[in-house]
Amino acid sequence: MPYLYPAFDPRLASNPTFAQPAHMYLHIVSFDIPYPANYGGVIVIFNQIKALHKLGVKIILHCFQYGDRQPQEELEKYCHEVHYYPRSRAFWYQLSILPFIMRTRHKLALLRRLRKDDYPILFEGMHTASYVLAQTLARPAKNCAHAQCGMAIL
Repeated sequence: MPYLYPAFDPRLASNPTFAQPAHMYLHIVSFDIPYPANYGGVIVIFNQIKALHKLGVKIILHCFQYGDRQPQEELEKYCHEVHYYPRSRAFWYQLSILPFIMRTRHKLALLRRLRKDDYPILFEGMHTASYVLAQTLARPAKNCAHAQCGMAIL
């Protein structure tokens, strides 16, 4: 299976002749706080974060806080920056044309942070991809990828 970004290919990371970029940055937008990694979706995200960190990628993690999950210091060991956004599940979000799981994660503060630079963005789950659907990022499409459906425009 080809890797979305060749620099992340673990087969190449062990090759001493492979020149990795000096500073590779990546935004990861997670639908939930990925630690503790105690259920399917966040286990995958947390393992990706650890693997990318091991490869030298500087991760800027954006995650949504709701329910009993709280900000975690453990994530700061692997991420260059961690940003938390509250997820409101208020009734009026059901009146949107976007699906409820997407609308409740559509935050202006997140959009502003993603627009500050041109680093690639990995949207974890359909929950977080409302910015791609609405085309509100105003960024080159080649910098966006969606993990769940394997969509990538390179």
